Amino acid sequence: MGVQNEENQGSPNIVVDAVNWVTMYCDLAEILAERDGVELTTITDEEGNESYTDDAGEAWLGYIEEAETILSRLGMRKQRS
Repeated sequence: MGVQNEENQGSPNIVVDAVNWVTMYCDLAEILAERDGVELTTITDEEGNESYTDDAGEAWLGYIEEAETILSRLGMRKQRS
């Protein structure tokens, strides 16, 4: 199961498996970047591997942090391995 509810100190938590957690924070990070009008520029190397530019990578990490904070404030947390 991807998501389950757990009681913790009287407050409900939504426990999300690792794969869904990453999907959720990545989707939310993209929404936040779009909200701010930030284009996350990528480059492709000679082997066909795509990655963010340095500036876009820094921005992406900031959006990831913000997304995880939002998910946590909504009572969600990643399932422990």
